[in-house]
Amino acid sequence: MIGTDSEKQMEAFAETCERLWAEDAAAGDPRYLVRAPARLDVMGGIADYAGSLVLQSALPLEARVAIAPRTDQKVSITSVNLPGDGHPRRSVWPLATLYSANGKLTSPENLAAHFDASGSAWVRPIAGVFYTLLEAGAVPHYGGGASLIIESEIPPAAGIGSSAAVSVATGLALAAMTEQSIAPMELARLCQRAENLVAGLPGGITDKVVSLLAETGALLQMRCQPHELLGYLPLCPGATVLGINSGTQGEKRIQKFVETRVASFMGLRIIESFMRGARNGGDVISGYLANITPTEYVERIRDALPTKMRGRDFLERYGHIDDAATRVEPDTIYKVRSRTEHHIYENDRVHRFAERMNRAARSSDTEPLIEAGELMYASHWSYSQRCGMGSIETDVLVNCLRKQGSSRGIYGSKVTSGGCGGTVAVLLADTPGAHAAVQEACRAYAEKTGHAPQVFTGSRNGAASEPPQRLSVPANQART
Repeated sequence: MIGTDSEKQMEAFAETCERLWAEDAAAGDPRYLVRAPARLDVMGGIADYAGSLVLQSALPLEARVAIAPRTDQKVSITSVNLPGDGHPRRSVWPLATLYSANGKLTSPENLAAHFDASGSAWVRPIAGVFYTLLEAGAVPHYGGGASLIIESEIPPAAGIGSSAAVSVATGLALAAMTEQSIAPMELARLCQRAENLVAGLPGGITDKVVSLLAETGALLQMRCQPHELLGYLPLCPGATVLGINSGTQGEKRIQKFVETRVASFMGLRIIESFMRGARNGGDVISGYLANITPTEYVERIRDALPTKMRGRDFLERYGHIDDAATRVEPDTIYKVRSRTEHHIYENDRVHRFAERMNRAARSSDTEPLIEAGELMYASHWSYSQRCGMGSIETDVLVNCLRKQGSSRGIYGSKVTSGGCGGTVAVLLADTPGAHAAVQEACRAYAEKTGHAPQVFTGSRNGAASEPPQRLSVPANQART
């Protein structure tokens, strides 16, 4: 349940919107306010694009988007708290930006280039949602335009889905303004498409689905082939999860994420070619690394994968990868084997983690929770050693937590999302002693690194669980 502080923040944001819209003669009525939460990647992480099972929850941190229709055929986007000088950042552009000279939708590349050329690259993810909703026919048009005001309390470099929450809230706000209904999974897909094609980020669908469909006190289960919801895994009584922001994020995290993703898709292509040539090989993996068991990988496949491979050599031999969000760079040397096997082992770990959590829910024994925690530590090691997406800081933080031990109620922890810093997820006993142990680990981390960690506790429902809030227009702003 959202607390009083959140309600006060909503009221303050609504007042900010009234003030900003009072200065904007084109902003009309009806007006809506939508909020969408951050996500916590408990298990699965980047293996979503390899078809893995993922387990996720939503944190009680949120992005807020308020929307009002316009009459001047323009879109106005104002961000009230982007990092910078503390003043609102605003971009105004004509609806015609979404279209080419012949009246058809422009290309995603042209749309992105427009905002880059105008010095408003920060608008690309939001404009991308405008674009993909039109492209899919989810909304017929935007009438006379739209005025959006955006605020987010989600740290942008923490790896907890800050951009996804803004995109989801934007999509829901546009649907409310245009009186359209968009199914949550379809909206998540369109937000991912906006992120990939217009924002230029190769992210998955998981963070959008969680922001829309999470349930309080449970882990959303999704099999990413491509996105099959499997229900919710309730946290057993006496256990909880939380996130700790390490306060740092690697400068090359996007580059490392892309290289890891490309290398794993190269591995998939090589494995598919190998299996087609093998006796009784067949297509048993259906295009996903997650469908390979660790045993099969070790016994049949591992030696067929090169440890490293230059992009040019791969392209000459295999032609392409089946990933619309990335491409193989000819001059890059990719670590194919280690990046590929992370996803195979991670999917297996997630399934075993879910089994332990189910077993813990059926009994009062803490042993399954300890075993689940060990799987989290194994996942953390694989992020760093197999994917090269760890960081000194998150290693230190996980070690500080591990030293507290299961005897104090700290069962396990791991780096989340794209790694390279960001947030660490923690499985712990929901007791004062365990939470005190977390604070001790955070103090030890701060002493060792000089970074002040942030602890994110609690959970909440996704944005699809509540309708957009209708905002009333003050009498002195009402049109006559």
